[in-house]
Amino acid sequence: MSFDPDVARSPALPPSAHAALSRTKIAFICAGVILLAAAAGHRLNALLDVAGLLLTTGGTIALLVVSLGLGAFKSTARTLLSGPASEADAVATRCFLRQTATYALACGYLGSVLGMMLVLMNMADPSQIGPGLSLALLSQVYGVVIALLAYCA
Repeated sequence: MSFDPDVARSPALPPSAHAALSRTKIAFICAGVILLAAAAGHRLNALLDVAGLLLTTGGTIALLVVSLGLGAFKSTARTLLSGPASEADAVATRCFLRQTATYALACGYLGSVLGMMLVLMNMADPSQIGPGLSLALLSQVYGVVIALLAYCA
């Protein structure tokens, strides 16, 4: 009996189980980061910046609606939630998720630039430096998290 390297490399789980396992890993990593931040003495609300969250998520959704059109956005979002019914739906959903990841990273980067502009404009007032840095850093984090979730999905 000969050894076939392709058989040894074949996954033991079906592709859907691999996707679920990837999502589970990402969820555990995110939860671990939050728990480490809390254990280090930081408040959990320190990880929340409403302006950065709105800029990143709102900007991503707005860019998706503009690029796809409202009807295609709604139908693809419904397909994403319910599962693809055909191969064409699966392809459209993959393209939607790729665009989501790209737009989320772009909006996170935009938030970083805007936050740094706020910091530089308010160098004379030290009380305004914190909100600018919060926008700069957390909007980038939100963009990366949204992109990771889109790639994992």
